[in-house]
Formats: sequence, C-alpha cells, structure tokens
Amino acid sequence: MAQMDELISTELMMDYLGADADSWLLIDSIRLSAIDRLNTATGRDWRAAESDIPKANAAIRCMVWLDFYAIRDDSKNTAHIEAHLAGLITELQLIKESS
Repeated sequence: MAQMDELISTELMMDYLGADADSWLLIDSIRLSAIDRLNTATGRDWRAAESDIPKANAAIRCMVWLDFYAIRDDSKNTAHIEAHLAGLITELQLIKESS
C-alpha cells in the first residue's frame, strides 16, 4: 500500500482498475499523463509535494479511470466521475492559493 505522502504507483493503479499485467505500460503512461495534467491544472508539482497527497491521488485515480475505461467502453456514464474530478481539482487549486 502506498504511503499517505506519496503519489499512487502504477502497480496500485493496476489493482484499482482490476487490470492485468499486459496493461502495465498503458496504465503507467496514463498515470504519468494524469500527474502532468494535475500539475498543470493546479500549478503545483505533485511529485515534489509534501501535503494534500491523498486528495491528489484521488484526482489521479479519477483521471486514469476515465482514460483507461474511455478507450475500452464509450458507453460508460462518466458524468459523476468527471464532476467529482472537477471538484477535487478546484479544492487542490484553492489549497495552493491559500498556502
């Protein structure tokens, strides 16, 4: 299990998604992209962050889930997860602004 002060690993993302070993490269790529998008959206480098990691991991999990399943099944209703992700990003932006 990941420490509460480190970003979620590819292995934990694979467990979260229920993915098999053949998907490791894809999930790793999507996870890294999600971290970059979160960095851009919040103006904070989450690889170097020392606080608020659980909330950042929740946003990363949402982004990876959306990307991983969107390319496999476009019939999924993602509105709830997209709304949750938008809320997480807003919270993370506000945390940065207040620090």
